[in-house]
Amino acid sequence: MSAIQAVSGAAGVAVGAGAGGAAKSSSQDNQDRFLKLLVTQLKNQDPLNPLDNAQMTTQMAQISSLQGIEQLNKTLEALVASFSGGQTVQAAALVGREVMAPGSDMVLSAGHAQAGVELPQAVDQLTVTILDAAGAVVHRAELGAHAQGVVKIDWDGITDNGTSAAEGRYQIKVTGLANGKDVGAQALMSGRVMGVSSSGSATTLDLGSLGKVGLDQVRQYL
Repeated sequence: MSAIQAVSGAAGVAVGAGAGGAAKSSSQDNQDRFLKLLVTQLKNQDPLNPLDNAQMTTQMAQISSLQGIEQLNKTLEALVASFSGGQTVQAAALVGREVMAPGSDMVLSAGHAQAGVELPQAVDQLTVTILDAAGAVVHRAELGAHAQGVVKIDWDGITDNGTSAAEGRYQIKVTGLANGKDVGAQALMSGRVMGVSSSGSATTLDLGSLGKVGLDQVRQYL
């Protein structure tokens, strides 16, 4: 019986108005300049060749379009701010929980290590290989067929020669075959969320010794 256990599961993604005043001021300034220019044109127009109504309509349409674009920009800025705030709240709920994200690191502690595999399609054969820091193969397991999605990998630390591996960090390599062809399986590292940070529209999760990953990189939370 393999020292590695795999559990299949569907991929689950864990998944300010300060600029408004400036935009309003800019819009108002543009309107004021336009009206002043229009009045000046009307005052100084040639009586024998008055300002064409079509030209005036075109100019008014242009300033109206500008106002519409500025209003659209303000709306988009508000939506981005709202989305970013929602992401931060979502990420904060993950603190203390285990998440899976792309990465090949696996940490063995107290006879247990956990990682995962993301399969873009169903496979006939899933192979998991664990290597030590020197790149030597410690354990290899053939895990058979699996459906598309995330497959959770648990390793009890037993090597191919039957001994217990030393605690520490290992690397995991995965291969998924469907009809003899590699489907491009993605190794996933599993880590506990220690903290959350946000910069602009990006939200980052701190996984301690495994580093940091973006919230959008999380494939599954446990």
